[in-house]
Amino acid sequence: MVSRLRADAGADRIARGAAGREAEQKYANEFLHGRPLSPEELEMIRQQIEAFDDIGAVDDEIRGIVARNWPHLLEKLPPQDD
Repeated sequence: MVSRLRADAGADRIARGAAGREAEQKYANEFLHGRPLSPEELEMIRQQIEAFDDIGAVDDEIRGIVARNWPHLLEKLPPQDD
């Protein structure tokens, strides 16, 4: 019984580790103003862009992050200043 519980706990740790690696691999290492962004922060950026109806201005670094990770959301951003 005890060995079965240990095996289950070990399998659970392996599964959690694999899920964490998948989240890390889902998004490339992204930086904003020199600071690395966590997968949670990247997900928050995506959710906010999807939620807003009107986005007035976007930082060039945010635009690059969107282009690399969610190119389909670029149309929600205002035109880029040239």
